[in-house]
Amino acid sequence: MDCNAELDRLFASTLYLMSCYAGAPCARIAGLVDRHLDALARDVETGPLVRETCRRLADHWDALERACPAAARRMPCLLDRAVAR
Repeated sequence: MDCNAELDRLFASTLYLMSCYAGAPCARIAGLVDRHLDALARDVETGPLVRETCRRLADHWDALERACPAAARRMPCLLDRAVAR
């Protein structure tokens, strides 16, 4: 698979997840954003500025996920609805 196409998909899905979170904050979505950003930060095919920005943003999204109360983590979220379709 083309590495650039894979990075494009990862960027696009990260932006999509960020948009979903903005519409319905959810710890699971924040966790996925964190993992996507971490993957982008570790990929050698991305430029140094993108890697550093993604590394810093991943820390922020990790904090958002951890700050979510445990009860909210068990509540259905937007992802549950999307998977059910």
